[in-house]
Amino acid sequence: MTITVEATQDGLGFDGEPTDAAVWAAMQAGPEFEARPGGTHRPDDVEGGDVEGGDVEGGEEDNADGGREITAATRGADVLSGVGHTAAVGTAAAPAVDDATATLRRLRASVVAAHASAMRTQAALADRALAAMAAIAPPGGRIPAAVGDRGRGGPGWGTPAVDRPACHDTGLPGHAGASAPGTPPRPAPAIAPVEITAPAELTVDVTVVARDAAAIDGWVSLPAVVRQALDEVLRGSAHLAPRGGGHWVLTRAALVTSGPLPRVGDELRVQATTRIGAPGGFDPATAEVTLALRVTRGPDVLLEVLGGVFRWLARDGASHGGLAGAAGFAGIEAPGNPPGFAALEPVGAASGSRGARGWTEDAFKLPGRTTRTTLDAGDLDRLTRGDVAGVFGARYDQRGVNPSVRLAPGGPLAAVPELAPRGGAAGRGQLRASVSRLTGRVEHDGQPDPTHLAIAALTASWQAVSVFAMAAGLHLVIADAHLDVALPDERLELPDGLGRLSIEIHASGHGAGPAAEAGLELVLTVTDIDLVPRPWLRGDIELRDAHGPVATIRGIALAVRERPGTPVGPAHGGVLPAFLGRVGATGESALLGELQMFHAARGDLAIALGPEFASAAGRTVCRLPGGGLRLVDRVMRVDGARGQLSGGASMITEYDSPADSWYYTDSPSPTMPNIVHMETSLQSALLLGYYLGATLTDPANDYVLRNLDGTATVRREVDLAGRTIRQRSTLLSTTVLSGAILQNFQYELFLVPVDGSGSHGSGRDGDDRDGDDRDGEPFYVGESLFGFFTQRTLANQNGLDQGAFVPTWLERTNPAQADRRTIDVAARRAANAPLCAQGAMALLDQITVVDGGGDFGRGYLHAVRPTSPDDWFFARHFWLDPVMPGSLGVEAVIQALQEWMVQEGLTDDLVEPVFVVPAGLPMSWRYRGQIRPDDGEMTLEVHIKDVRRDGARARVVADASVWKPGMRIYGLTDIAAEARGRGAQSW
Repeated sequence: MTITVEATQDGLGFDGEPTDAAVWAAMQAGPEFEARPGGTHRPDDVEGGDVEGGDVEGGEEDNADGGREITAATRGADVLSGVGHTAAVGTAAAPAVDDATATLRRLRASVVAAHASAMRTQAALADRALAAMAAIAPPGGRIPAAVGDRGRGGPGWGTPAVDRPACHDTGLPGHAGASAPGTPPRPAPAIAPVEITAPAELTVDVTVVARDAAAIDGWVSLPAVVRQALDEVLRGSAHLAPRGGGHWVLTRAALVTSGPLPRVGDELRVQATTRIGAPGGFDPATAEVTLALRVTRGPDVLLEVLGGVFRWLARDGASHGGLAGAAGFAGIEAPGNPPGFAALEPVGAASGSRGARGWTEDAFKLPGRTTRTTLDAGDLDRLTRGDVAGVFGARYDQRGVNPSVRLAPGGPLAAVPELAPRGGAAGRGQLRASVSRLTGRVEHDGQPDPTHLAIAALTASWQAVSVFAMAAGLHLVIADAHLDVALPDERLELPDGLGRLSIEIHASGHGAGPAAEAGLELVLTVTDIDLVPRPWLRGDIELRDAHGPVATIRGIALAVRERPGTPVGPAHGGVLPAFLGRVGATGESALLGELQMFHAARGDLAIALGPEFASAAGRTVCRLPGGGLRLVDRVMRVDGARGQLSGGASMITEYDSPADSWYYTDSPSPTMPNIVHMETSLQSALLLGYYLGATLTDPANDYVLRNLDGTATVRREVDLAGRTIRQRSTLLSTTVLSGAILQNFQYELFLVPVDGSGSHGSGRDGDDRDGDDRDGEPFYVGESLFGFFTQRTLANQNGLDQGAFVPTWLERTNPAQADRRTIDVAARRAANAPLCAQGAMALLDQITVVDGGGDFGRGYLHAVRPTSPDDWFFARHFWLDPVMPGSLGVEAVIQALQEWMVQEGLTDDLVEPVFVVPAGLPMSWRYRGQIRPDDGEMTLEVHIKDVRRDGARARVVADASVWKPGMRIYGLTDIAAEARGRGAQSW
């Protein structure tokens, strides 16, 4: 059968509308169209939605183009040649027309044919789409919204589905499946399921406005950014379109954060690519959609998703495509992870050999000190209102400078039954919380949300790290701050992988809905925590139910960041431009806090001391020690101006000494060792000289700091565990030489008074132990000489003996082997013997003793301590200028004396003996060199000159020296060790 399209001479006008009879008829003349007997279709039928019947009004009309038939065979030739053919079979010749009319008719026929061909293509695509939707439609004929309308938070997401019969007719888009008014629907033809064939790769590129219903003062959270970006992927990628028999689940993803989180209203660009594993047909056993996504704000990349994987979960709950098992999570496989993103250990595994053997020196000292170990729902609610001090204590009171530091409302955490600042596998903290629900939109158009569990797990995790950050007091060292993501900084030495996190959804959680969310537990293990460049923490999180893990998130990192433009350090001249947020132990405003002290150790000296020091970035210059050797926390006051170097300027600093500090746990007894007395006082003094600008007298040269000599005395014994020490340093003089600047200081240590309340004014960790405070009276005093030196000057050091080699007493006298004996300190340590140093304080392994030897004939001790660049103290003292602290060399001598006292039985008769720094005995030292990482060993000798016993005390006094290979570098006078029994009176 043929379809004839006629046009009169006055019907040459064509507006391209599909209701044009010629276009409609020509479209139906395609090879896939089979007309019903009864004539051609008229445009009125198209307008009414009925494309199955009706004739052209007026009956048979003359063919405008010589009565020629327009068929599928001739249509293509017309389009290509633009010339009509002569009469076809079964038609009569038409009257001749003039050339202009014939040309217009041929042009019109060509346009009609081309338009009809395009409409046939569009109709065919509509047929396939409708057939597929009919195949997956649930009973009742309800078909999901069109692919172009999918997406959460936008048209088609969470709105009623489009009601269409579960059938299709060949027709125009927008009319398919509809009936003419008053005409009953036709029965649906039997249609086999047809897969939507999509390209193997699809892209989404949209611009959106950042939004977050739970934003705090306009700051958008990480889960909100990820959710909004994934919404756009779901909205724009046909790969993740709903289909029958199951749904997609985002099972894993690696996130990389590269910029600060946006504010509500910021314009963001979301660019994403999805790839489907089997584009030619859907096989649940292998179905997988991978995702790569980027979120930018202007030219800056904020967030990337690498290695995102959606897998198919059948409606019966069976998982396909190799989903992660429910228990025993073994980490994220390398494929799909960002470059350098290694597999991680399970939650609860030991983190490194140091953590496994109880190493505590590198434990982070929290700015916040609270007695709270649990939080209930009421506490969490108070945190959403910003009442941090009301939950954790008065020392968290910052006078309202951080109103944006609070929890977002409506979070999933119900309570926190465990809050352990030193808990977890790494000893850096652990939080355990009960989860009331996993917040998120679970359904859309009757289909589960593919990203629900991933976003819900991320939301719960973000709340958990937020709670821990507030309990740790990370916000206490900064003002006008908010919670943001932690970012890497190429200028600093930060842990690898910072800013990268992975999300893994386990099989036990894939079908989780509201009914399955009861009894969920969240465990946060803090793996890293620091204050540089801004306060931040990173941790691993596991969400689990009674059947095992539901989700695991590795490497989630949160930072406390100030609002742009807020000062974080002193201005020019060291002047404070505004309150920086830190409060001291008695409630007064601090000049500088832990943030500035951390930067003074290994960060930006401009933040620590002022813009005059900005040029020091990346240079080997004077620094505070870092890690567990940084023993000054806050600068409370400076009396003196920058550049005032002649003497008289003074500084008040504070240092908190938590009872669980490494030097209490690692020392031979839980009392403050000599190294802390020395370091906390000397560091405060050097900070004063540096702050006043000693090195600014010669800014072209790089100066490093060395302590040269000093004398210090413990005036009385004080229990310092859990107390706050206040240091007062006074500059006595400054001498500027070529390549060296010498400064002399006087210093005193006091205790912050205890009021018993644990509030401001309490210098203790919240307990009520008695202490010998003696307000206003120092317990430790000293005087010391420092030198700022250029590297060239340091290279000319000659030691204590002006370059001459002086051997040890043992080498000079060479006593017989029978007169020597050995104290095996390593064996005592291995046996966990009492009064033996452990961990970072384990400075000696073996001591040679010559009874009756030495310069005084009272006994002689000799020890060699191998050193290695891997020794922990080189990384702490100092950044870019590693040397062994002189105070550790002094401590090694004291430990030799302590081990000799135990060996000699001087502690046997003491009840519960402990070692203390002897009171009332001045100790002097001279340093003329340093132990460097490549020196290989340190040698010490001790000449005992006095042994004293008095009731429940024993004291040994000696002189000592320390060598590096080939050079004597330390000389110590009246260095002493003392053991005290319970109930002992002062000397």
